Amino acid sequence: MVLPVVDRLAKLNENCKFIDSDRLQDTIEMVADESDPHGFHFLSLFLQECHSDLHLLTAHLGDRPLTARTAHRWAGRCAQLGVVRMEGAGRKLQALAGGATENELKEVVGKMEEDLRKMEGLLKDFDSIVHY
Repeated sequence: MVLPVVDRLAKLNENCKFIDSDRLQDTIEMVADESDPHGFHFLSLFLQECHSDLHLLTAHLGDRPLTARTAHRWAGRCAQLGVVRMEGAGRKLQALAGGATENELKEVVGKMEEDLRKMEGLLKDFDSIVHY
């Protein structure tokens, strides 16, 4: 049961743009080590934290006019979030804040929303696996 989960997580780690790769990799290794009874619990908490951060970002970026000011403010917010990697969301938004077009900002938000959908799919799967 553990191996397919580890495979899916590794694929998620390769494909998601805005998740802290190092922390996810550590969590994957914890789950892969079946002798660690807390692996799935930590994984579940990590995925929920990722989901929460991405949801917060996409909700706030998606429902307002996407301006350079908004991008700059949310680049700072990314730095405060535990699991959204700064080189992903924060630096991208910061770089765009100087002279981003609305389409460029929408593309970033779209990628965040894509990651969010991947996280939601995984969380649904883990609800049936993790019973804490």
